[in-house]
Amino acid sequence: MAEGGFNIIGLPDILSKSYHNKVAVIKESIKQLNKPSNLELTTIIKRRYSLKTVKVIYFVKVCERDLKVGLRVDLMARFKVEVGFYNSIIPSISEFQRSKGVYFDRLYYHLFPLCIGARISTDIDRKVPDESGVLLLENLKEKGYSTPEAKEGLDLAGCKLVLARMAQMHAVPLAMRLIKRDMFEERIVPTLMAVQQEKNIYCRQYINELIDLGLKSKTITAFIESIRMNVDISLCNYCISNPPENSGWKTLCHSNLSNSNIMIYNKNRRPRECKILGFKDIQYSHCCNDLLFFLFTSVNYDVLEDDFNLLINYYFFALQNVIEEYEVASWNYSINDFHKEVDREGPLMLVKILEAVANITCDKYDRNGHPVVGRKFEKKLIFILKFMISRKWFRPSIKTSS
Repeated sequence: MAEGGFNIIGLPDILSKSYHNKVAVIKESIKQLNKPSNLELTTIIKRRYSLKTVKVIYFVKVCERDLKVGLRVDLMARFKVEVGFYNSIIPSISEFQRSKGVYFDRLYYHLFPLCIGARISTDIDRKVPDESGVLLLENLKEKGYSTPEAKEGLDLAGCKLVLARMAQMHAVPLAMRLIKRDMFEERIVPTLMAVQQEKNIYCRQYINELIDLGLKSKTITAFIESIRMNVDISLCNYCISNPPENSGWKTLCHSNLSNSNIMIYNKNRRPRECKILGFKDIQYSHCCNDLLFFLFTSVNYDVLEDDFNLLINYYFFALQNVIEEYEVASWNYSINDFHKEVDREGPLMLVKILEAVANITCDKYDRNGHPVVGRKFEKKLIFILKFMISRKWFRPSIKTSS
């Protein structure tokens, strides 16, 4: 058993398969990271025909457990989805790209941490994750990557880098669906069918309490009826997973694409590369959902205020460029079409954005699990609502004369 009390069953076999060479594990130790399901595995390994031992550090995820509840089907389903993403979706999309002659450095799997091994159980016939399930990934920190500071937000250069990778992540499966629908349905859809429908994290009362904090601004008060109506629609969308009006924009979406699920490599204080991680909530939905969630939760608000249209355009043209590589004749949308989609989807993302910002800005939680928000949240809330109002996403209340 590894130092730390946790043991990865069959670790030598996992590493041997990944390295295409027999690997002996001389020593292993594990430590817990930010939560019990996230671990760091440090190994001393020796490959066949090599005289040297090598120290290698990996990132490990196991199925998250709630010790207060006997069975959490949602947590098990999300772990199974993430394993499926690495075992099935990434290889299938990369195979599609190879069939289209895409260059090696443009293959889909380069967008994510390298997967060393993934399984829901050592029992190959088992359909439900158990204690032997594991997701073993390369440790990006060891390669110089770091997670952006969530509370500060990305600058323009960092934002553009992430948007370029996001566009590629969205565009390739979209092109695959349009060109090789049978392959998409056979290889990609089975993993998506295991996805638990997303629900709002907090109750309607708590969301309304958050909204009330913005009423200190007279500008916002004039739009409160429209804002509350969109909150109701947003909560309804969470519950029944309403499809977007135009399915041409639907693709594989991360659903929680924020700084906490991004790692960036900087060189000479400039962002050079980024990786996207954390795919337990991946969904087939509107690409604007990832885009807007990322912009409002992860970008410096000065950048967002000054360059919102620039960033929207940057993402669209990056998306368009990738799709054009595959010569998809049926996808012929314009930048004006895309701005209409952004304006349609923007108000519907309000609840999810507020939930995320509350978590990002809080320092503690109450006994109900709600973030205890303060001035930081209030400041961001007022900015978000005023910004959305400036985009005409909300309408002013109509005053009636008595």
